[in-house]
Amino acid sequence: MENEVVNLESGILQSASDAVISEKIKAYNEVIAIFVDIVMDKPQGKGAIKTLGKRFSTVGIRLFAIAPDEIVTAFLKWRTLATGNENAEQTVKSYAELLLAIRRDIVPETKHDIEVAMDLWG
Repeated sequence: MENEVVNLESGILQSASDAVISEKIKAYNEVIAIFVDIVMDKPQGKGAIKTLGKRFSTVGIRLFAIAPDEIVTAFLKWRTLATGNENAEQTVKSYAELLLAIRRDIVPETKHDIEVAMDLWG
């Protein structure tokens, strides 16, 4: 009976862990989608900026709830630069740092560094 309880608890913990990982990946995908939208569409006008701000807020709150501190900090830095910085290289570098932090959360044993993340844009 005791082994059955331990197995049940283990299964519940695994299911909870899988659910958290799934939610993280959804939030991380939204971060990537925001970046792609910024690069491809270059939002202009009040409506586009307001929508972008809502997306940043929504994903930021989700990250705060489920992501490690390193990712939350990197996200906040990128968001600040993406919404008010004219230096595109600095903004892209902060995004690459965020992307690398996300990768470390998903693949902790990663050997890639910021240079590899920066090379993603050619």
